Amino acid sequence: MLDDTGREVVAAARVARVVSLVPSLSEAVAETAPGLLVGVTDWCTHPADLPARRIGGTKNPDVAAIRELGPDLVVANAEENRAVDLDALREAGIAVWVTAPETVPQALTSLARMLSACRLDRPAWLDEAVDVWAEPFTGVRRSAVVAIWRRPWMAVGRDTFTGDVLSRVGIDNALAGSPERYPTVQLAELPPHDLVVLPDEPYAFTAADGPECFAAPAALVSGRHLTWYGPSLVQARELLTAQLAGPVTALGSKLQQVLVGGLRPVVVELAESDPGWPAAFDAHRTRILGALGEAAGDIEHVGSTAVPGLAAKPVIDVQLAVAGVDGEGWLVPLEAAGYVLRVREPGHVVVQDATGSPANVHLHEPGSPELAERRQLRDLLRRDTRARRRYEAVKRALAGRSWPDVNHYAEAKGPVIRALLDGGR
Repeated sequence: MLDDTGREVVAAARVARVVSLVPSLSEAVAETAPGLLVGVTDWCTHPADLPARRIGGTKNPDVAAIRELGPDLVVANAEENRAVDLDALREAGIAVWVTAPETVPQALTSLARMLSACRLDRPAWLDEAVDVWAEPFTGVRRSAVVAIWRRPWMAVGRDTFTGDVLSRVGIDNALAGSPERYPTVQLAELPPHDLVVLPDEPYAFTAADGPECFAAPAALVSGRHLTWYGPSLVQARELLTAQLAGPVTALGSKLQQVLVGGLRPVVVELAESDPGWPAAFDAHRTRILGALGEAAGDIEHVGSTAVPGLAAKPVIDVQLAVAGVDGEGWLVPLEAAGYVLRVREPGHVVVQDATGSPANVHLHEPGSPELAERRQLRDLLRRDTRARRRYEAVKRALAGRSWPDVNHYAEAKGPVIRALLDGGR
């Protein structure tokens, strides 16, 4: 077989011991065949409980230690690992498979071939990743500088996997025309750009270390999902789309028209699933029935607090159908029951609890499609573990950030919600 560099690799007919010199390949092998890895680098952090022996870094692996492990195959990357180390392993009689993808499609093909060299069947996660990245981006494109280091400042340049990933979520690399793949840059000489992308690896950019140096808005993103090719590609598109989302001017203008009390800046914090949330809903249901009586249609617990096992903002979401929601007949009794008006738009009203028990109560006309959509999402998340994991991963990616209003956070979750409701894309 020929690896990605065109070099012939003669692997054993049965591969029982693999050493990985690349974090993303370690994750790919471990996810596909637990126990196959016998050696990994110090930077191989996923999965967290990987029991394999540590054999140094990606740039300085302990060749002698690798020889002692007696691997049937070593998997490596042309950019991440040094040729001198790979040659030393070959001279010791060890088969070395080298990957070299520069685009997402190349990475997906490369992973399939690498796993085949390990004598493994094609895993389900790889097919899922292919599906996730199949459709092109169709929204408004933005340009970005993608920093990877400071002191000195370095950024992503031409022909990189990272740049291709970003292009597929609507971000064009402002330095794609650089003659270097990872150029050193002067901040005062950067080309025009809409935002700055700051991953948490290889340099660990944080809210307090990096954004302050740029005039453009900065987006802190997961370096693993931006630069790794492996099982992380299954979640990368949704996570990066969420992390790169910013305040949308059009949304802000609309909210100013429908919010009672204006925008309320918030840092969204998630709580682990609480078995007390259903009882909290029951208390609100009793209050609403007491206020509206027969005027209240079905009163339902929706949103993340209605899904056992799902992390959520500790705010109970309630929905109900009320005939004549654009009128005033429901307002006085709900205010008397301790609720205050927060959102008012045609066919939809939100009241919030003012007594210290956080809740959003959504009122719609009977038969409103929004009622069915919330119910559909709740039921899907309750029964489908994979959908629940996908949704929670995006929620966690968005948590801890400052938002002009909680509705901006909700808008950023829109792509994954639509994908789940459309059948899994």
